[in-house]
Parts: sequence; structure tokens; C-alpha cells
Amino acid sequence: MSPARHHPVVGKLCRELGRDSRAYRQAVTGIAAAWRRLENDPDAVSRRDLWARHLHMAYGCDVGTSDLFFRHTYLAIVAKSLATAALVDPMPADGATLLSGQGLRDLGIVGAVDGDCFDWVLRDAAGGGLVLAIAERVGGLGLAATETDLLKGLYEDLIDPAHRHDLGEHYTPDWLAQRICAAVLDNPLHQRVMDPACGSGTFLFHALRRILAAAVTAGRTPAEAVMLACRNVSGLDVHPVAVIFARATCLLALLPELTRAAGRPPAVRIAVQLGDALHGTGADPPRFEVVIGNPPWLPYRAMSPVMQARFRQDMQTLGLWGGLSSVPAYDLSAGFFARSVQLYLEPAGTIAFVMPYAALTRKPFARFRQGTFKGRGADRRHVRFTAAWAFPAGVQPLFPVPACVLFAVPATAPQPPPQSITCFAGTLPRRDADPDEATRCLRVFEEPWPADACDRSGSAYRKTFRQGAILIPRRLVLVEPVAAGVRGRTGARDKQPWKHLEPPWAVVEAGFVYPVVLGETIAPFRPLYPVQGVIPIEDRAAGDLLSSDMAARRGFPGLSRWLAQVEALWQCHGKGTRSFLAQLDFFGQLSGQFPLAPLRVVYSKAGTLPAAAILRNPRAVIDHKLYWAAVTDEAEAYYLAAILNSETIRVRAEQWQSQGQWGARDFDKVAFNLPIPRFEPGTPLHTALAEAGREAETLAASVPLPPGEPFTRSRSHIRAACTAAGVMGRLEERVKRLLDG
Repeated sequence: MSPARHHPVVGKLCRELGRDSRAYRQAVTGIAAAWRRLENDPDAVSRRDLWARHLHMAYGCDVGTSDLFFRHTYLAIVAKSLATAALVDPMPADGATLLSGQGLRDLGIVGAVDGDCFDWVLRDAAGGGLVLAIAERVGGLGLAATETDLLKGLYEDLIDPAHRHDLGEHYTPDWLAQRICAAVLDNPLHQRVMDPACGSGTFLFHALRRILAAAVTAGRTPAEAVMLACRNVSGLDVHPVAVIFARATCLLALLPELTRAAGRPPAVRIAVQLGDALHGTGADPPRFEVVIGNPPWLPYRAMSPVMQARFRQDMQTLGLWGGLSSVPAYDLSAGFFARSVQLYLEPAGTIAFVMPYAALTRKPFARFRQGTFKGRGADRRHVRFTAAWAFPAGVQPLFPVPACVLFAVPATAPQPPPQSITCFAGTLPRRDADPDEATRCLRVFEEPWPADACDRSGSAYRKTFRQGAILIPRRLVLVEPVAAGVRGRTGARDKQPWKHLEPPWAVVEAGFVYPVVLGETIAPFRPLYPVQGVIPIEDRAAGDLLSSDMAARRGFPGLSRWLAQVEALWQCHGKGTRSFLAQLDFFGQLSGQFPLAPLRVVYSKAGTLPAAAILRNPRAVIDHKLYWAAVTDEAEAYYLAAILNSETIRVRAEQWQSQGQWGARDFDKVAFNLPIPRFEPGTPLHTALAEAGREAETLAASVPLPPGEPFTRSRSHIRAACTAAGVMGRLEERVKRLLDG
């Protein structure tokens, strides 16, 4: 059940009109039938094409399925019906008048409902009746009186949450939007407000309500209050359904004053436009004293190749692109913040955006945190971050990942951030709690501004450890033995499009089938069971990669046949412009492992608890879910394994970890922000730590692990055994002394 359903009014809307309702099923069945009758109608097809282009602009990829088109059409009709029913009595007698907004325009209200691509349904003989049937159901609910963004809940109910997450859509609960508006709208009668990613209009709703309340308190008439609010609040979004929702939401926000005696001015204009905020299309030219909102949170790795290219160019122009090892985690929200400063913020204004928590600490946001955004030529816009509200993983339910709110004002030069942030902790009764519930349930306190994860002080071991090779897609690299050869390894975690493709098969020369160590094949102090993979490297000393043609010329027909299949699959289905071999050896992460060292220390990149082990397999190739370092001394290997498996290291490095829905996760190189010294054989504490590592490895090797047991359970068994034997207690005490000097 969507969290929004818990709100009583929103819950009623979702029950009556949401995905489980009879009204929805009947309406969408009728909409689908209308499309079948119109799918060759040129005007209807052009409107669907326009809708698809808008979505492609919004998401950088084609997501416009028929099912989504029908749902969006339904949502548009519902939103327009709700806006119309709020003020028009009686309701229009025909569907065309309703969808065009003529009934509201007759009352002097412009911009709340307009004709658009979703009016295609009217071209069907049954379309008008279908629209009126939906409108009748909406009008009968009596939902106009509200203190929240009603339509957001319906959108969340009808668009799958996983789909919205993939597209970077994380809607802001009303209590948080209201609190942000209260913080930045400190002079509401004289501040113009812009939300450049307005979504369904949550921030616009609360900005309008705050301005209306201030105007009434100041003695303005209802008509004057409405005029002021409409003049000072604007929204923009690239999503066509979001714009329709936001317009209706704004009208509902104005309703308390519009329905008072003399509350309706001669003309009311809702200023919500369809356009691309990142590139300044669709927005009105003036700048604003307040820019607020929740931009899309979309990491680079989740973008389509076309969107990646455009985003990379935008970030380079802004001066926010750099540090190529972090490219997959670069996020659209940083560029959106910077462009909003450039395009919409007054020199004396304030910007407040809901952002991923990673914006406070993580490496991909490092240049963003400096607060300098480049423009054309020598143009620079600087901001000073004035405050941050932090919502770590413990605050639930809220967003799928931890969040923050960043507040900034224009500056003449780069400025350091504040010394502290405002932290929120606690559990909400529901995501869209009311303001009183949020105040009652959340504890608010100050903490130091979090440490920067890209701080380069710390341990010299940072440069020693490297990330393993990007051995994906798995079924093009990992293999399982079959009769007279090997076949690409398949699994439940395989992703599209690979999971439905036939894996390659060939009789590959044995010298190219290597043991492969994955993240899930490492436990604390113990390697588990490696898998096998085809690694096209002939000369183990040089680390040269072979293509299918090269393999054929050098006399390896089996490898050549394997690579020919792999290269063809990659060319048809791979993302980006890199060849398959370039993908395998991205940043030299594969060839850099050769010649393969006989003694290596590896640790898991991902997870919530550390797992490090000593690897003694001289043929093993290491996957990108692990970091590794070659060592020549067994004692140093034990020393590093002891440190990297310790809870002390995990706790002290937690401040630099990324934050998931359930807390800190992913280790990368954050442990090396701590002052871990190089191993010195003659130092007693170092020797004692190495002895603890050796003892833990011996104990871990003796723990019985049933074949096929999930790796998470194997890790737990080993940790428990080491703790019960007292090994971890002695180890932790020594690690603390090491770090404390």
C-alpha cells in the first residue's frame, strides 16, 4: 500500500480512484478500447507521439508504453475533473468543455485546466461519455477542501514505486515541504517563488497557502490575496502529467480565498508551465527571491546513453565534472541545483532543495559542495551554503534513500559551509504525516557538518588498494562447465536485456578459464568458493587482452569462437560506446592485475559489515565488487586483514559511507581516511595485530560452511565464531590502540 493512502483524504481518493478501484479499471478499459479504435487516426497518433517526446525529454529514454499512456490519460482526466469540480457548478455537460478548461475560463480562471495531448480520447465516439463518467465520480467525492497535495498520492498509487525510483522521482511529503516553505518564505508578501521541478505541486501548494495567510493577516481582501499569491508563485516541470497535476493543486491551494465573498478577482492565472528547467525552456524570464523544490535524483549509471552524453556536457560546462572513478554516481540533482541558481535565483535570493544525503559528503558531489558554478566564458555564480537539514537512514518512512535539504544564497566568492547541520531522528507514523505528527515524532538536534568523503589525508594504503575489474554482463564473462565446453553463467540477479538472451557457449582453451573472486565469494578472514570466468588474456606477464580476431590469428580457435559471440551480443545490447574489451579493462582494472600476485588482500566494496580475506590463489582474477592490494609479507597480509575486518574501523569510517535506506553501506576506500599506518615488522603493536589476523584466519577456516549456503549466512557464522572465541575482542582492542596512536 502506498504510504500516501494513510492520509484520510488522500486515502479516500486512492480507494475510490486508485489502481484497486472499480472506477479505475472501468476507465482504463474504456481508454484502451478508445485507443484501439483510434490507433490509425493521424491526430490521435500525433498526440501520443507528443506525449512520448515529452517523456523522452523528462527521462532521456523511451518509457512510453501503451499501458503508461492509458494511465496518464486517466490521471489527466481525474486532475482536470477535480480542478473543475472545485468551482464550476454545474459541471460541464460535455467532455470537450471540461478537458479544455472552458468552464474555469468562464469564471476568469486561466491556466488551471488547458487542452493538451491527452484530449485525444475525445476523437473517439465514446470518449466524451468516458470523460464525463470519470468527472462524475470525481465530483461526487467532495475532495476540494484539503490541506495537502491530494493528487501526489494518486500518482504514487498508479505509477509503480520501483519505476519512479528508476526515473529519480522521489516525492516530498507535505509536512517537509511546509517546513521548508516556512524556513525560506520569511517575508511572504514580498518574495517571488519558483519551483523548477514542481512535480504534482506540493511546494507550490504550501507556498501559496503561506502567502495567502500572510496577506489575510496583513488586511488584504481575499481577492487581493489571491492576486498576490498567483503573481508571486511559479512552477515548471518537464513531465506533462506533473504539470496538469500541479495546476490543479495550485487551484485547490487558492480555494479557501476564492470561495469567500468577494474572494475571486476578475482574472486568476495559474503560472505553471511545461518546460525543461535545466535548459531554460518554458520558464518565464524573471528571477525569483526563493527557489525551492525537489529535483530529480538520477545517478549517471541509471541514465540512457543519450541522456548521459547531454548530462556530461552540462556538468562539464558547469565545472562539476571530474574524478572519473566516481562517474557512475554523479547525480542529476547536482546539475539541477546549479542550473537553478544560474537561471532563476535573484542575487539576494535563497535556494532550498531536497537532495540525496550523498550531496553532503560523497565524492561525486565534491565540486558541487564548493559552491562555484561556471557559465559561458568567464562567468561564475557562487553560492554560500547557509544550512543543511539531514534525514539519515533512521528517519522512516521518508525517501527510499537518506536525504538532506540544502539552503544556499548567492555569494561573491567561494565560502566554507556552516560548522553544523540540523539532524532529524525518529520514526514517523506514515510518510505523509501531518505537521503536528512530524513535530511530535521527530527529534531535532545539531551535529558538526559531516566529514568530506574525498578528504585525501589518512592512510598511505589508499593508493595501494585498487578496485577489481568490471566483469559484467556476468553471462558474457562468468561461465559454468557443460558437456565439452563452457557456457555463460546465468542467475536470478541477471538484469535486462541480458537475462532473456541466450548465453554464449564454446570449447575454450583451458588457459583462458580463470578462477574469479566476486564480492559474495569473500567472508571475514576466509575466501569462499570462487567461480570461473573466461578472461581473454594470453600473456600473464603483460596483461594483453585478445579480441576474437586476435585470438584466431594467435591460434586460439575456442577463445575466438567465444569472443565472437560475446562481441556480437555486446554490440547489439551493450550500453555506451565502449567496446567489450574496453569495458572489461575500464581504467586498467583488469590488465592492472597482471602479472597475478601470489599473495593479495581483498575486501568487499559493498555491504553493511566488512569482509576482508587473504587471497593465495595465483590465478584468481578479482571482480569490481572487491578492492585488492598485492603484498609480499604474510605478516602484513594478516595485519591488513585484521584491521579491515574490525568493527572499530567500520564505526569510525561510517561518517564517510554512503547512506542506504537501512543505514551506512558501501566501503570503497573510506577506511583509508583513517590514520592506518604502514606495517612495520619491528613494531610490537603491528606484530600483535598480525598475530590476531593469523589466529582469526585459522579459526575461520575451521568453521563448517554447508555448500550452497548464502554468503551472508557464511559471513555471520564466521564472525560469530571469532567473537565467541575471543579473537575479535583482542583484535578490536589492538585496532583502537593503533588508531589512537
